[in-house]
Amino acid sequence: MVSDAWIVTTDPDNPYESFEIFDRSIMNQFAIKNRSINSLTKEKEENKQWDGFKTPTYPLEKLAQLLEYNTWHKKCCDAISTDAMGTEWTIVKKNNSTTDDESQKQMLIDFIEGLTTDIHQIFKEITYDRRSIGCAALEIIRDPNDSEHKPIDLHPLTVTDLHRHNDNCRIKQQVGTQEAWFIEYGTNFNEKGEKFDVNCNTGIKVPFGSLPYEQTANEVIWFREYAPQSKTYGLANIVPALNAIYGDLGRAEYNTKFFENYGLPAFAITVTGDFQDYDVPEYFEDGTPNPEYDVKQTLRYKISKQIKEVIKNPHSAVTITVPSLGEDSNVDVNIQPLSVDQKDSSFVVYRSDNREEVAAANGVPLYRLGLAINGSLSGNVATETSNIYSDSVIQPLRTENANIINTLALNEFEVTDYIFSLDVYRKKDEQKEIQNGTTLFEHGALTLGEYINYFGKKYGATVPENSFLMNCRCIGNTLIDENGTPVSQQGGANPNFLGNLEKQLVDESEEIEDENNPDNAQTNQNNTSSIEDTSKKSNTHTITRTIQRAFNNRK
Repeated sequence: MVSDAWIVTTDPDNPYESFEIFDRSIMNQFAIKNRSINSLTKEKEENKQWDGFKTPTYPLEKLAQLLEYNTWHKKCCDAISTDAMGTEWTIVKKNNSTTDDESQKQMLIDFIEGLTTDIHQIFKEITYDRRSIGCAALEIIRDPNDSEHKPIDLHPLTVTDLHRHNDNCRIKQQVGTQEAWFIEYGTNFNEKGEKFDVNCNTGIKVPFGSLPYEQTANEVIWFREYAPQSKTYGLANIVPALNAIYGDLGRAEYNTKFFENYGLPAFAITVTGDFQDYDVPEYFEDGTPNPEYDVKQTLRYKISKQIKEVIKNPHSAVTITVPSLGEDSNVDVNIQPLSVDQKDSSFVVYRSDNREEVAAANGVPLYRLGLAINGSLSGNVATETSNIYSDSVIQPLRTENANIINTLALNEFEVTDYIFSLDVYRKKDEQKEIQNGTTLFEHGALTLGEYINYFGKKYGATVPENSFLMNCRCIGNTLIDENGTPVSQQGGANPNFLGNLEKQLVDESEEIEDENNPDNAQTNQNNTSSIEDTSKKSNTHTITRTIQRAFNNRK
């Protein structure tokens, strides 16, 4: 009895014309080998370009490439950098400042508005590099025409082109065969505390001020995600989740390359029994090809021609003819479908686990990535995770970004009374926030102007200038001015409206009384006239009392 088996497969680029049957001996070429992905593994870059320089724990270029390999890692970096860059900035006076001089404030405003790149975009690029690679660099460009060389611009550098020198001061930028040198901001001091410069072309240290300005290396503010084992280049947050990226790449490779490029078959054909096959060997015993061998005479080729018609016409009947050794020979042909269940096609749960691990490593809640996740009781947990994300990730990054400007403001512009501030990150229920603000306003905790500033600006509300109402508070549904006096709605912008109106009406009443009782009145009027005068006088006194009583009640 003879037994043999084949696997049916096709070329994915030409499934109908390029048809093949493989026997069991070469099935192992379809197995996924347990191999590492060299482009992602931890490695030291041992080459001459790092001689004399600090070597990063993980190659920076490889870390940057992870953004191309994993969708969720890129979305995490996109989300954090966008949230951390802020939407508005202000220059505010320090709490302990006693000066009224706003020249320092204007100096900072002019510097920020004069930047070539918008300040928010600078913060976004710096944050993106920090979260994806673990470090970032910001070049300070000074005014060559100013005797003091004050900063006039900021420019984010491509951190993968930078090499930190072993002296912890100089930084070399290598782009192809070209190189340039920089100094880390605030580190160009020797052991005696004397300041020095660096030649931007050669990297040689020289006495401070001895070079033409165009040959002096620019300064760079260096950022890093702190890690004990990498205090120079830091450590990207994604590093602990590299295995999740390995796994997801393997899953994708299994589902695409394994099926499409290697052509994993959908079924196997097994032929057993007393069948007759082509008996001319393909190779001689010494391994040389047999010129008499004709593959078209083999049973494998003949079956392949029959199966080919089935592949061209799905759901059609298949007839396989196998030559036997005789009339009493027993031949069994079995077509066995291969596994087509979920484990061979999608790895849905595995991918979900990898996605969650990548998001957790970056500190981004899944809802921020556009995924709705329910809690243990099927309740939405977006509010809780939003607060954690805001307090532990975004707000600290916004503070650090704002400190970039504040450091330059203090050291370069000698601004001591004002600070640069980014708006507070809020990803909460706006309706609830407005309700809370309204409660504070109704209980007098906020003035009308503060209420508009905090909650109205996003809707286009503005604070009118020179309006005393903006300093008023609401207590018990009554608007109270700074002196604690209720403000009349009819009074408009004049807090003494009611008092003035009362005085005006009383004066007019008294004038009427004087007209009705002149000093030179005739004493010999008849009784009828005297009674009329007395009646008019009584009426004017009544009007005066009514006016005063009405205004007292209104107040």
